[in-house]
Amino acid sequence: MRNKKKQVLSVFLVFFLLSAMSLFGQGRYKVVYSSNEKGSEDINVIILDENLTILEKRPLIAWPTNENFPIWSKDGKWIAFHSAYDGTDSIWIMDEYGKNLRKFPNNSGLVDNPYVWNLDGKSIYGIHASAGDGEVAQFDLITEEVRMLTYLQGLNTQSFDVNYNQTKVTFVRGVEGNGWSNQLYIADFISDGTDFLNKHPVPEAGPAPHWPQFSPDGTRIVFTIESYPQDQNIGLGMVNADGTNFWIPVPQAYNQFILHPKWLDDNRLLISIGPRETAEIYVLDLNTMVFQRITYTPYPFYSAWPDVYREKTVDLKLINSNGVGLPGGIAKYYDGGWKDFGITDAMGKVSKVLDPGSYTFRMIYEGASIDKTVKVDKGSTVIFQTTNVTAQLKNSNGYLIDTGTIKYYAGSWRDFGVTAGGQASKEILPGSYTFRMIYEGTSNDKVQNIGSDPTVIFQTVNVAVQLKNSGGSPMDTGIAKYYAGSWRDFGTTVGGQANKELLGGSYTFRMTYEGTSFDKTQSIGNSPIVVFHTVNTIVQLKNSMGDFFDTGTVKYYAGSWRDFGITSSGQASKELLPGTYTFRMIYLNATNDKTQNIASIQIIEFQTGKVISETSTCTKFYAGAWQTFLNGMELLPVKYTFRFSDGTADTQYTIAAGTANIIH
Repeated sequence: MRNKKKQVLSVFLVFFLLSAMSLFGQGRYKVVYSSNEKGSEDINVIILDENLTILEKRPLIAWPTNENFPIWSKDGKWIAFHSAYDGTDSIWIMDEYGKNLRKFPNNSGLVDNPYVWNLDGKSIYGIHASAGDGEVAQFDLITEEVRMLTYLQGLNTQSFDVNYNQTKVTFVRGVEGNGWSNQLYIADFISDGTDFLNKHPVPEAGPAPHWPQFSPDGTRIVFTIESYPQDQNIGLGMVNADGTNFWIPVPQAYNQFILHPKWLDDNRLLISIGPRETAEIYVLDLNTMVFQRITYTPYPFYSAWPDVYREKTVDLKLINSNGVGLPGGIAKYYDGGWKDFGITDAMGKVSKVLDPGSYTFRMIYEGASIDKTVKVDKGSTVIFQTTNVTAQLKNSNGYLIDTGTIKYYAGSWRDFGVTAGGQASKEILPGSYTFRMIYEGTSNDKVQNIGSDPTVIFQTVNVAVQLKNSGGSPMDTGIAKYYAGSWRDFGTTVGGQANKELLGGSYTFRMTYEGTSFDKTQSIGNSPIVVFHTVNTIVQLKNSMGDFFDTGTVKYYAGSWRDFGITSSGQASKELLPGTYTFRMIYLNATNDKTQNIASIQIIEFQTGKVISETSTCTKFYAGAWQTFLNGMELLPVKYTFRFSDGTADTQYTIAAGTANIIH
């Protein structure tokens, strides 16, 4: 039927070829194959992206002999192939760049062809064959020993494959020298030295099956089927891995030559098709049954014997709380140090090819980051999901209020939003954050783990500022302010009180009343009622003997001179905020000032001095104007000019309080 060493392809393609392919799983495909475009079959590698666009093509070796049957190791770093370079049909090994070549010794005179690498990379399963008699063997790369897995006289095990975890084997077997007698088998991948155990034939899988291959998930087996004439009527058959559901995706057709199908992924096949001596490598989509050409070998040469390593990417996805992808996430991974992985696209995804292993991945979004340690295999997906965080501003009664400005700390203070209807929302990565609510000029911080509670509530305090007199009764109209970066309006007392909703904290409040102000610092979280008390301030006018007398006019200075009152029975009173004031007593057009802190002493006393003209000749004194002098009269203790009737010149005297002052 067919020599085990190699076959030259011949096919007449009867399908319309389309270049458009639907997208499959993320990743790259490394395809190794043989091509004779330089005269003999040489090993080449092409790298395909997920759309089957060739990213790279590199020739590996170009010996004068034919090199074929290339197969990838399980980690995609090594290639085993068949060559008779030194005169023996042997298995050779090289790295994926054509370096570090090594031959597996072959002193048997038989043909050795590699089929499958062991999972541990320490041995290769292949065919150990003479003409018409093929047997499965294990080639130990460490000891260089050959261990026979099948050894049956008169039967030819022509080709085989094992599933992904190497627990099952599928093979074709027929009578020596009669490929038309081939039958497909499925068995446990355990050998007693002569054959596999628990083997089951699949008699309907025909005619003449060859080249069986497990799908990547191990659930299906594809193989070629062939009708007479030999090598010219080839199609594709498929069966489930339990031997059921045989069907023919590509029927046999005259001059149709299909060889050595390999699975590109779960729904596409990599195959060689011709016509003879001009074969090329194609991908067949089993969903659409459309072929896409991969190689373009110059006429009249061919490319064949493909094998593929599915270099799946690791996908990192950043999605919001509703599962919608988020762009702009910065992804990193730790592999001996932090390395760039990429930035999520409009769909929230970024991909990178990584060797299988355990990695710590980091997603950075909106200034925050979260790490995940994941053991990745081919095609792993790591999902990062944000939390929909809602920040609310409520008043003391629990009602949502506006307008608060929210920030959160992630390396620096970042904008979160402005409340509308009392709340703002933002998608951020889970974790513990410090949130800041800014309202009415002040701010309040709160640390919260949004992974456990995504609603961050800030509540204001109903602050009451009261103005009361010395007797505890409410007073109007006091103007209240508070300091939050600058002095801000709080309100004007009505019924002795003003109210405002403020965030909890310590504030300095200011009450302005009757032209003066008084400050008070208070934590409203502990006590939301801020009380200002006035002081009942009494200004007295006494004569030199200490007796009350009238009538003095009183003023006080608070930004300007303000009326205090007129003495009645020698005194006037007024409610004033505590503090230091300058008071002024006006009597007989003269003024006397006195500065006093009314918080400690609320009575301000002014006393006059008695003035006596010992000659009884004083007639006038000057205090803003000339006024009549009466001997023995009381005057405030200031400097006056006195005028006399006996010719004495006008003379100044400073009057002392609380005593008799003798003048000319």
